Amino acid sequence: LGRRLRTLATVLPVLKNSGYKRQVFFVNWGSFDTHVNQLNRQERLLRQYGDAVKALVTDLKQNNQLKDTLILTFSEFGRRVDANGSGGTDHGTANSLWMINEGYLTQPGFANAAPDLANLDAGNLIHTIDFRSVYAALLQDWLGVVPGLILGNDCPPAHPLIRSA
Repeated sequence: LGRRLRTLATVLPVLKNSGYKRQVFFVNWGSFDTHVNQLNRQERLLRQYGDAVKALVTDLKQNNQLKDTLILTFSEFGRRVDANGSGGTDHGTANSLWMINEGYLTQPGFANAAPDLANLDAGNLIHTIDFRSVYAALLQDWLGVVPGLILGNDCPPAHPLIRSA
C-alpha cells in the first residue's frame, strides 16, 4: 500500500501542472475479510494502513497538495459485532468511511455518534449516515457531477462534515 500511495503522491503534482482539474484514483489493497483470526490480522492491516496514509498525507502537505486532494477510505462491506466460532467476524451492514483533506471538510472528527453496541439489528450495527449521501455530496461538490445521474434521485447530497459548494 505504501508503494502504491507513494506513486500516487508523485503523479498528483504532475497532473495538476499539466492542466488536469479533477481526477479520481482508486487504490485497492488488502483483505479485511477476517472471518478467521481477526484480532491479529486487523492489528497488522490497520497498522500498515495507518503508516501508509500518514506518509501520503505528509507528502501531500509538504508539496502543498492536500487542499487539492481528497482521500476517501471505504470498504464494500461492514462487520458483525459478535465473533464467530473461528475468532473472526462475518459480514455486517454498517461500516466506516474516512475522509482526509485540508479545507473541504468543515471539521476533523466523527460525523456520527459512536456505535450503540446494545442496540443492534439482528446482530448488526445500525448505521446513522447513509454512505450514498456522502457519495452524492462528493459527486456534486468535489467532482461537479449531478449525483442523481449516478446514484438515482432518492439520495440527497448531504453530510455534516462536507462544505457545500
